[in-house]
Amino acid sequence: MARIKSEIVFVSPHLDDAVLSCGGWIAKLVESGRKVVVVTVFSGGREGGKRKEEDRKALKVLGVKGVCLDVVDAKFRTGEVSAEEIEKKIRSRVGVAGEWCFPLGLGQHVDHVILREVGERWEGRVFFYEDFPYLRFLAEQKRVVDEVCGGMKIEFVDIRPWVTKKIAAIEKYESQLVALTRYKELYVASNENYFRRSDDGELRWTVMMTDELVGGAKKVNDYLADFLAREGRRFLRYEQVAPNMGGWGVGWRLWGWRVANFWRYLMMISKLPDLALLTTSPNLLMAAFLVKLFWGRRWKRLVYYCHADRNTRPERWKSGWWSRFYWWLYGWSEKLVIGVADKVLFPSKFIKERMQTQGWQMKKIAIVSPGVEMSCVVQREGKRKTEKILLCVGRIDRIKRIEMVVEAVKKMTGVKLVVVAPKRGNDVEYWEELRQLAKGLMVEWKFLEDGEEVGDYYRVADCVVSMSEVESFSMVLVEAFAGETIFCGVESGIVGEFLSEVDRNLIIGDQNLVSVVRTISYVLALGVDERRRIIKRAAKELRKYNWTVVRKRFIEEMTND
Repeated sequence: MARIKSEIVFVSPHLDDAVLSCGGWIAKLVESGRKVVVVTVFSGGREGGKRKEEDRKALKVLGVKGVCLDVVDAKFRTGEVSAEEIEKKIRSRVGVAGEWCFPLGLGQHVDHVILREVGERWEGRVFFYEDFPYLRFLAEQKRVVDEVCGGMKIEFVDIRPWVTKKIAAIEKYESQLVALTRYKELYVASNENYFRRSDDGELRWTVMMTDELVGGAKKVNDYLADFLAREGRRFLRYEQVAPNMGGWGVGWRLWGWRVANFWRYLMMISKLPDLALLTTSPNLLMAAFLVKLFWGRRWKRLVYYCHADRNTRPERWKSGWWSRFYWWLYGWSEKLVIGVADKVLFPSKFIKERMQTQGWQMKKIAIVSPGVEMSCVVQREGKRKTEKILLCVGRIDRIKRIEMVVEAVKKMTGVKLVVVAPKRGNDVEYWEELRQLAKGLMVEWKFLEDGEEVGDYYRVADCVVSMSEVESFSMVLVEAFAGETIFCGVESGIVGEFLSEVDRNLIIGDQNLVSVVRTISYVLALGVDERRRIIKRAAKELRKYNWTVVRKRFIEEMTND
């Protein structure tokens, strides 16, 4: 029998492991033109026939072919099988391959462990992928990674564009669907992880992000990841090891996941490669601080991109001693650990000055505004309306001060308020307060599903308003003007400097109800020609925030002293 040749070989213990663990990665490789083969080793047993047909259909969805070695599955065999025997069988069926991908052996399933041992003996470019669903066992994961992957580089494959195809492939395993449904949130995560031997000595980027974020900070992370991918940069992306539990009253379980994820941060930061960019979360910075304190510096350059102002003006949060103590502790810890970063990037002059005022002691500082993909915003189209529409965009959160906009609507006639928020990450108690406040008014609440765009709402709005004082950038401002809708708001993030160049009357200065009503009324009274002039001036300012302009700045600040 002729031996199969391929660029990349995924060695799968059983007839679903490769698809479950690496389905998105495989689809991504195939789409890029790489030739991939999946070799399933332990495909022998009483269930073989039906399972093989399901596996063939699943691999067909991903665009690859499979090879079965028909070694008996551990639950059916009576004797022992050694790594040496399996290595010979693989070599007898597969010829030359550029890269080999073996399971990491999480969960200690005997068949997975045997293949990991084969991979450890294998010469050439070898990767070890995380086994699903066993990666949910954090203690076991850490033990295996510490024992097996010392000196290796961890990589994260962003599979978001291929998740749908991965799901379609998984659905072909009809006999396994009941069991697989229990772990669906793991199988459809936005990244797949693997370890590889360090064999090139190149300067490599790490971008660490947390999936806990919503709103503008989350969008900045998404845009940044997409930009790095398009640039062909080698980077890592980390999202929570556990599924995001959402914001609708998850109780103690969310704290349990946070502790588990912080432990994972420590584990991964201790293995950082050369250039590291930590975004948004001070938890990542605290983990880096502890790694340096107890294990010594592990990276050549560490940059912290602070584009979320989390501990400013705590009086805007819920009252209570615990809340105030928490935010005091949060701010104190940020100031303590900020010195671990070689450079701190801020998205605006506003947030940089605010943090300096709070006593942050930073080695080097640079302002790098995040880029925005303008094409994601739908342009305005004429639409007849019987009322003027105000739009608030962002999660339902006290720091957004949506109640002031609701109060302003009470003072105006013929004005409807539409509040567009993500489906998760909202403050339920605050939302109930807003609903009571809005009774009898023209107020509509829209909760977007994950991935749903807000562009259509910008299109029909007459005015977008933001009362948040703790914006570090204000993605809503940029998207509103990109959608040719007038924005007004308080000075926060880039709002002050941007609107000063466009029309200072759009800045809500005194931040009281009279000022809010006056500014909104000014926008709603603008004639067609006046609106066009403002939009034209805003379009000129928007050029500063396009990724084609911003990307060079990011690269310069990451790589230069």
